Amino acid sequence: MYYESLTFVNGESLLMFEPEEILSLFDSHIQKEFKLGVDFKVEGRRIYLLPDTDIFSFTEDELYPSEPIPGHTFPMGDRNILFYEEHFYHDRQYAVSYRIKENTWKGHRPENQSHLFPATMQKLRNGEPINITLFGDSICVGANASGFTGAEPYLPSFSGLLIEYLEHRYGSKVDFHNPSIGGKDSKWGADTVEENVNFRFNDLVIISLGGNDSFTEPDDYIKNIQTIIDSVRNKHPETEIIVAAPTFANRLLKGSFHGNQPVFIGHMHKLKGERIAVADITSMQTELLEHKRYIDLTGNNVNHPNDFFHRMIAQYFIEMFE
Repeated sequence: MYYESLTFVNGESLLMFEPEEILSLFDSHIQKEFKLGVDFKVEGRRIYLLPDTDIFSFTEDELYPSEPIPGHTFPMGDRNILFYEEHFYHDRQYAVSYRIKENTWKGHRPENQSHLFPATMQKLRNGEPINITLFGDSICVGANASGFTGAEPYLPSFSGLLIEYLEHRYGSKVDFHNPSIGGKDSKWGADTVEENVNFRFNDLVIISLGGNDSFTEPDDYIKNIQTIIDSVRNKHPETEIIVAAPTFANRLLKGSFHGNQPVFIGHMHKLKGERIAVADITSMQTELLEHKRYIDLTGNNVNHPNDFFHRMIAQYFIEMFE
């Protein structure tokens, strides 16, 4: 495990797997290293801070204040949840590398779906240039990846990592177009696909909308995604498509940011077919939260991934190509 993200709350945090050996623990900028036995100790999957460490730890009251902080909290029952954009959380998170004692991941795993975008794969294998468009929301824009916020180590978003990988792996030049806009939902995608996507030919279109569809009924969500697919195919019949099931927000915000997103995937598999693949990011995140707390994976404590989660999403897509 390389650079798994940790957020310390009340002096402790949680590893995804039980470690056989801790290799390193850095701040999230990968600048300052901390020492086992000096700054922290490990018991099973839990990491505990030692008294004289400089490692930052939130208190429960800081993360979930009883009184609202204008512009920086959202209501959560009788308390509030602390929210910050930019690199506020990144600056207070840590990155641990370790040898895994046992892989206890029991849930969904990505699979090779390259047979569903064969023309794209053929061009890649030939080293030919390809056009890819990513059509989505703030996470597709890159929200809260350190490269997006301008903080070290300046990691690209999941899409930047994917494009970088494809160019390195296959030697192809990828003309990448990203008309994604923060805060947009699947209805916006259906309404604007013509001007945002169809004005050019794409070998591959990745549709990644749904994070802002908390109150959209599943049938309406599928209808919107199908409208995008049909519009792309009507304009450019040769274009191949990957539809990504959305990530979902902090479960503590159920009824606001967290809504219907987790149930969309149950309806999305019927979209899969000739030259249409489905990336089940939702199920990957569901299993991830069996191993990690949301606070360890987020860049804003509401709905955006941090560097570690952006890397996991990128790796999911890479597995689909490989």
